[in-house]
Amino acid sequence: MKKSALLAYTLIEILVATVVIGILFTVGYPSVRDYSRKQKLIAAANLVRSDLRSAREKALAGEKPSECKTPVDKPLDSYSFEWLDLDTYQIKANCASLSAIVVKSQDLPSGLSRAFSSLLSVTFKTIGQGISLSGT
Repeated sequence: MKKSALLAYTLIEILVATVVIGILFTVGYPSVRDYSRKQKLIAAANLVRSDLRSAREKALAGEKPSECKTPVDKPLDSYSFEWLDLDTYQIKANCASLSAIVVKSQDLPSGLSRAFSSLLSVTFKTIGQGISLSGT
C-alpha cells in the first residue's frame, strides 16, 4: 500500500502567502476603483448624450406625446432638454397652447453632477424651425 503524502504548510509559508496577497490587493485596489469611477462617468455621459439625441430625433420626426393628441390635436412646437439642478434633467414636449409635457425626468447616478453652469437648456424645434440654446 502507498502512503498518501500529508500536505502541511509551515507558519512561514502561510505568512509569505498572506503578505503577497496583501501586496497584490494594496496595489490593485486603487486601479479597480479608478476604473469603476471612469466607467460610471462614461455611462452617465452616454445616458445624457442618448437623451439629447432622443429629444432631437423626436422633434425631427414630429413625434407627439398622447397629451398633445387629445382631446384636440395640438401642433408640436419643439422638444426641450432642461437641467433642473446639478444632477437632474428633464425632456419636455412643447405643444401649442399647452404647458410643457414632461416626457422623461432623469437623475444622474449618485456621486455625479454636471460641472458646467452656463448651458441650462437645449430646444429642438420641429423641422424648419431650428435649434435654441439658452443659459445664464
